[in-house]
Parts: sequence; structure tokens; C-alpha cells
Amino acid sequence: MRAKVSYTEKDIPVDMAKRVMLVQDACNLSGVVHSFDRDVSALWKLAHANGHGTDWVNQHPIVVLYLDKLCDLSGIVREVPMDTYRFVENVSKGGTDAESRSSREG
Repeated sequence: MRAKVSYTEKDIPVDMAKRVMLVQDACNLSGVVHSFDRDVSALWKLAHANGHGTDWVNQHPIVVLYLDKLCDLSGIVREVPMDTYRFVENVSKGGTDAESRSSREG
């Protein structure tokens, strides 16, 4: 069983949120993979700096949205929870209200 992981706006770098929102309209799998690699590496640095581990990175809203796009481009149909999408979208626009908080259980 995975540990329950919660995220706040502070866990979502704004530049990363903006980038992953742009990726939602992408059609080039290779470009998405390169952006995903860069952002996952940055998430690991953030995780290490704040004492988080694998579950925190694996379930991170940025990761969830990248994986959703990769599934979409490869023809795998999966539904991303809309609260995750709205949470990251809100951060990408500079939002910090309590409504944008996201909790996920794996």
C-alpha cells in the first residue's frame, strides 16, 4: 500500500506548473518525454531538500499530468482526477488559495 501524500501550492514550482499545462496540448511524444525528464529531476532535488521520498515524487501532480499526456499520445485512455488538473492549473496561473489543495491516496 502506498503512503498517502498531500501537496500544497508550495510543492508545485510555478515554472513547472506552467510547462506541464502547455504540455497538455502537445503532439510530439519525444518533446514531452524530454520535458518530463527535466522536471522529474528537478522534483527529486526538491524532494531531497525537503525530506520527501519516492511516493512524493511518483504521486506528484506534475508527474500525474505528464503521465496522463504520455498515455494520451500513445493511445492509452486514462482519466486524471480533475482536482489534480485544476490544482496544477491554478498554481500555473499564480493561484494560492486553499481550494487548489490536492490530496491523493495511492
